[in-house]
Order: sequence, then structure tokens, then C-alpha cells
Amino acid sequence: MATMDLTNEVVRLRAELEKVSTERDMLLCEVSNLRRELELSELKNMQDDSQFGMLIGDC
Repeated sequence: MATMDLTNEVVRLRAELEKVSTERDMLLCEVSNLRRELELSELKNMQDDSQFGMLIGDC
């Protein structure tokens, strides 16, 4: 009976590990997407700042 309990526990833990691994992968993907958005936003701000500086320099 103890062997059956251990087998069931291993099966349960493997299923839980799969679930947690899937969630981790989704979160890593979300972090990657957010980093990309941040980089694009920073690039846009740098571009806007340089254009603003050019406008001020023209005055």
C-alpha cells in the first residue's frame, strides 16, 4: 500500500511541476514582452528628445 501512495504522490507532483513550469514559461514570455516594450518606449523618448533639441537649437 505504501508503494501505491508513493506512486500517486509522484504522479501528483509531476503534474504540479508541469503546471508550475508552464506558468513560469508564460511569465518569462510576459517579462520578455514588457522589456521589449520598455526598450521601444525608451528609444521613442530618445528620438523625441533629440527632435525637441533640434527644434530648440533652431530658435
